[in-house]
Amino acid sequence: MSRIYSEGGRLAKHLKNAKISTVFDVGANVGQYAQMLRRFGYEGKIISFEPLEKEKNILDVSMVLDKNFESYNYAIGKKNSISKINYALNSVSSSILKTHPRHIKYNKGTISKEKKKIIIKNLKSFKSKIEKNKTLLKLDTQGYEYEIISAAQSLIKHFKLIQLELSFRKIYYLEKSWLNSLELLQNKGFFVIDVFYGIRNSNQELMQCDLILKRV
Repeated sequence: MSRIYSEGGRLAKHLKNAKISTVFDVGANVGQYAQMLRRFGYEGKIISFEPLEKEKNILDVSMVLDKNFESYNYAIGKKNSISKINYALNSVSSSILKTHPRHIKYNKGTISKEKKKIIIKNLKSFKSKIEKNKTLLKLDTQGYEYEIISAAQSLIKHFKLIQLELSFRKIYYLEKSWLNSLELLQNKGFFVIDVFYGIRNSNQELMQCDLILKRV
């Protein structure tokens, strides 16, 4: 069994055990995460956020027959505003933050040659859609995870699970330390329950991975 299928199965079990009925898919790209959830049996609500218009349109087409899915053409960030995103060649590595050379060395597709205007919304704008103690917050925002959770600390207690991508060495400029994110979440009652495989450099050193955290 491939690694992605193995981890998808583990994630599905975490959702079931925590009785998750809503997933906030922040940084949805073209729908890879949403489709993976469905493939492994999750039938609850999926709310996806993708700031890039082209990618968001592809996402919507892929999920068009899914009646328990909705999407928004927004990035989630510090406050409601208009900004620009560094659009990466591979699309999935696009970030509000500038890409660090060590990331480009690992994957040339992370190079950005243009900026695109995007709309940013604070997570608080979607408070009414959070099912208290039954929602997973998934963050795949290319180094911008800490800004999102720190700007919406009053909401964090309403999530039961959080999945976020953390880098152990900076791969985006101005990216906060992974320890900052873990400390914030620990102070909000979360603890790590799983680690998903991330990316490694040519020396097989782990650069980044996903952590699953659960609130007590």
